[in-house]
Amino acid sequence: MISSISIYPNSLPYIFGENHTEINLNFGGQYFSQIEYNESDPYDYSATLEINENYIENLFGKIHLVSAIVGKNGAGKTTLLKTIRDSDLNGIDNDGKEVSTTNYLKIYYTPFLSYDPENNIKDTVLNISKYSQISEELRHDQVGLNEMLEIHHSEFLKNLFKLHKRESLYYRLIELGLPDLNFVKVKLLKLKDDDWNISRAFLQFFRELDNIKNKEVQTLEQLELDRLNLTEVDEIRTNDEFNLLKYRIRLKAEIINCVILKIKQILDYSGNKYLSEGYVNGNVSEMIEQESYKEAFYWFLDNAYIKPTSNSDPILLPVDEIKSFTESLIGIIDKQENYKNWTEFYIPRENAIEFLDLFQNFIFSFRKYFTYEDYPILELSTNIQLSTGEQTMFELFSQLNQIAFNIGNNIYVDYQGRNKFNEINDYIILLDEADIAFHPTWKKKYVNLLIEIIPEIFQDKNLQIIFTTHDPLALSDLPADNIIFLDKNSDGFTELSTNFNKNTFGANISELLAESFFIHDGLMGDFAKNKIEEIIAWINVNKKTKRRNEDYYEKLSFYKKIIEIIDERILKIKLSEMISELEGDSEFQKRIISNEINLLNNKLENL
Repeated sequence: MISSISIYPNSLPYIFGENHTEINLNFGGQYFSQIEYNESDPYDYSATLEINENYIENLFGKIHLVSAIVGKNGAGKTTLLKTIRDSDLNGIDNDGKEVSTTNYLKIYYTPFLSYDPENNIKDTVLNISKYSQISEELRHDQVGLNEMLEIHHSEFLKNLFKLHKRESLYYRLIELGLPDLNFVKVKLLKLKDDDWNISRAFLQFFRELDNIKNKEVQTLEQLELDRLNLTEVDEIRTNDEFNLLKYRIRLKAEIINCVILKIKQILDYSGNKYLSEGYVNGNVSEMIEQESYKEAFYWFLDNAYIKPTSNSDPILLPVDEIKSFTESLIGIIDKQENYKNWTEFYIPRENAIEFLDLFQNFIFSFRKYFTYEDYPILELSTNIQLSTGEQTMFELFSQLNQIAFNIGNNIYVDYQGRNKFNEINDYIILLDEADIAFHPTWKKKYVNLLIEIIPEIFQDKNLQIIFTTHDPLALSDLPADNIIFLDKNSDGFTELSTNFNKNTFGANISELLAESFFIHDGLMGDFAKNKIEEIIAWINVNKKTKRRNEDYYEKLSFYKKIIEIIDERILKIKLSEMISELEGDSEFQKRIISNEINLLNNKLENL
C-alpha cells in the first residue's frame, strides 16, 4: 500500500498559500519519504526515504494501513482528502518503491450533502458522496425536494437490505444498538412512459396493453359490485370489503404495468439502434383475445423479438426472468391482507429482500443486448425514524457493500464492456468525517468497526483506509505516525503541524482532548466560562455596598443558582466562598460544602 504521497509545489495555493513548496504526507507506513521537485521541471523529482522505526506490520489485521487527517474546521482536511482522490500524485509504497496514486482504486465516502461535481474525478475513483449518490439515483430527472429525499431514502433501505444478506456484518451493527427494521412500506413508482427509442413495431402492442389493463380493472370491479349487490355511491364508497377487493385488483394491474414500463424504459435507454428491427409473431387482435391483462402481456413477451439484420439470429427478451419477476410480485401482493390504498402496502423485510433479489435478476437478464438500467419500480420506506447517527452508521457500510456488489457483478464497465476495476486489487478507502454524527460511544468503536467490517466487504483485496476527523476519540486507536495534523499559520493558510508530540495509541482520551492542538483555552464551554467570569466580575463590583443597585438581590439569587449547578468542585467551592464573603455570612458556602461532602460519602459507601 501507499506509505506517503507528495502534493506538487504550488498546486493548492488556496490552501497552503501562493508559491508553496511540495507537501509530503506520511501515513505511518514502513517508510517516511521526502520528495523534492526540480523547479524548472515538475516531472523531475527525487525521493529520500527514512525507515519508520515504529512501524508494526499487521497491526490492523487484514487492513494494511489506517491513517487519519486531523484538524480544526477550515484547516483543509476535506480538500486534502479530495486532492488524494482526484489527483495523480507521486508516492512511496510500503516496500519503498515509487508509485502513482492512479495505481489504486480510491473509494470516497462522505455523509455530507455538499456540491461535489465529478468533472475532474479520475477513472480509478468511485465517488459515493451524498451528492454523487443522489445524482445517480435521480438519473438527472427534475424532481421536487420531497420526491428526491423519498427516492434517496428508498435507495438507502435497498442497500441496507442487501447488507442484511451478509448476516454477520449486519448483526454486528445491530449489536451497537441500531434498530432492526422488520417491516417495510412499499409504494409503486410511476416511471416515465417514454418511447422515443422503442422499436416502432412494439408501440401499438404497448398501447393496447394499457387499454386492456383499464378495461380489465373496470370489469373486475363491476363484477365485485354485482356480487356484493352494491349500487349506491355512498355505500360503495364506505363498503370495506369492496374497497379491499378494489385495492387488490388495481394493485395487481399496476404491478404488471410497472414491469411493462420498466421494460419500455430499458428499451428506450438502449438507444435507437433497434427502431426498425423489432418484430412480433402475430397481431394486436391475437393479444386482445387472451384471457387476462397478464396473459396478454405474456403473449407479447413470447412473440416479440429483435432482428438487427436479415442474417442475424433473433434477440429475444428475457422472457423467463420477466415472468418469474412478475409472478413473484403478484405472489407478494396475494399474501397481503390490509392495503392503505392501491399504490402502497406493507411487507415483511424478508419479502423486501426477496423482491430486491428478483429485481436484480430481472435487470441483469437484459444486460447482454440492452443497456443496464436499474432505476427502481418500487419505493421503500419504514415507519421507524432513524436518528442521523443511526442512518449514517448503516449508510456507511451498506454503501461500501453495494460498491463491492457492483464491482463483483460487472456494473462498472467501460465503453468496450470491460470491467474497469477487475484488475485492481489495491483499494484506498477515503472517509471524509464519516463519524461526524456518531455518539461518543460509537466514535470510540469507529476505527475498530472499520478494521473488522471493511475486509469482510472487500474480500481478497489489499486495503488501506484514510479518514478525516476533528475528534480525538478515534485517534487513541492510531499510532501518532499514522496521523497528519493540520493547523493554520498566521496568514490563515494550512500547514502541517509539528506541535503535537504526544503518543496517541492507547492514550487517555481526556488527555488527548486537553492537548493544545485540539483545545487552546481549556476544556470548558465558552458559555459556561463566560457566565463564571460574569459572576466573578459582579462580585468584585458589589464588594462595596455603595455600588449595589436595586437589582442586587435578584442578581445574587440568580448567580447562586448558577454556582449550585457547576460541576467543577474546586471552582464551585471557591465561588461559594466569594458569595459568602459578599453576604457577610457563611450559610451558602456551608450548604455547598455540605452537599459536596454528602456526594463524596455516597461514593465512598458504594465502593
